[in-house]
Amino acid sequence: MKAPRLGLIALVVASLLLNSGPAAAQTRDIDTWQLAFLPCFASAPEVGTPPAPGTRANDGAFAHICFVRFLFPATTSWQASTGEWILFDARLAQFADQAACEQFLAQAAVTIEFQRSSVPFDTLSCQPAPAGAPPGAGWVSALRYLSHPLPPGVYTASLTITPPGGTSTTFMQTVTVLPQR
Repeated sequence: MKAPRLGLIALVVASLLLNSGPAAAQTRDIDTWQLAFLPCFASAPEVGTPPAPGTRANDGAFAHICFVRFLFPATTSWQASTGEWILFDARLAQFADQAACEQFLAQAAVTIEFQRSSVPFDTLSCQPAPAGAPPGAGWVSALRYLSHPLPPGVYTASLTITPPGGTSTTFMQTVTVLPQR
């Protein structure tokens, strides 16, 4: 491995350690693009992820987990069960190159709220866009908030993004949590 690459890895690790908090730590174990979560739809079967070695109490294992996408239409009907972790996720894919992606992440103001309270969230670093990404999207990033299993009820999460010198845009999603069957 070349010395500049080792320096970059050390910088990323230091940044993660400096910016970690108790609530944010639980999501760091799942900050990968390739985990096979299903959407929080009534028709989707519940799935889990197997334990993986980690440094946190959950060790990357979730008995039941599903995702809610912030950027889906607000009319999307999301549904989860009690006992299910819910990953609120926004994948940003408008970047032609890595520099533009990193610049946006460094300069944009972002907030995620759950039940009208600001919550800590994770930002996944810029990565080459996967196959099937929109045309012109060479690089992608993601913003994620992981909710613990919730009791039955209706819950709302919102994502507000303010680009540098731009106007704020808020995306809101509601998920209904039903008793586990």
